Amino acid sequence: MAIVYQTDKRSGITYAYESISYWDKDKRQSRSKRTLSTVDS
Repeated sequence: MAIVYQTDKRSGITYAYESISYWDKDKRQSRSKRTLSTVDS
């Protein structure tokens, strides 16, 4: 699990993604699930 921060330069809003990696058995590769939240600017 990792927390990734990304800032929108136009609006100045910072978004925080919680990224969870898991193994996809069907595709036989690593995939990631991300949940989005905003951080006060």
